[in-house]
Amino acid sequence: MPSTNIASEALEGYESTDYLIKSDPDILFKVGEPCEGITKLFARHGVDCGAFITAFNPQGNIVSDEQNQKNHELLTQEIQQRAIPFLTCIGSPASATWPPEIGFFLLGADLSFAKEAGQKFDQDAIVWVPHNAVPQLVLLR
Repeated sequence: MPSTNIASEALEGYESTDYLIKSDPDILFKVGEPCEGITKLFARHGVDCGAFITAFNPQGNIVSDEQNQKNHELLTQEIQQRAIPFLTCIGSPASATWPPEIGFFLLGADLSFAKEAGQKFDQDAIVWVPHNAVPQLVLLR
């Protein structure tokens, strides 16, 4: 694993999180596990990649609901300005001590944009899903 400033407990948390794309039907995925639902989603939207990104809890530090909502609205504006199609996606950590994080599953967004947006919102990582529909954790710091 590459060198990072992210605590090992946080990395383990990201890897064990359940990610739920709000679609019809909803799609549940995990880092490192192939997801047939994402393959079908890509085909339905004519894309070959996607990414989960959130603006909640920068650098893995829990902030107020108000700050999370403000960050989420700014991320929404950023995505809409770029005209990137998206679906709501929720990351639900396995740990009961960490709250779910609302974000977006970006359809067809390239990896460089997803990383740039994650860094802009001071995130530890994003989840990148290439054409093979196997989600990958991409560290940003």
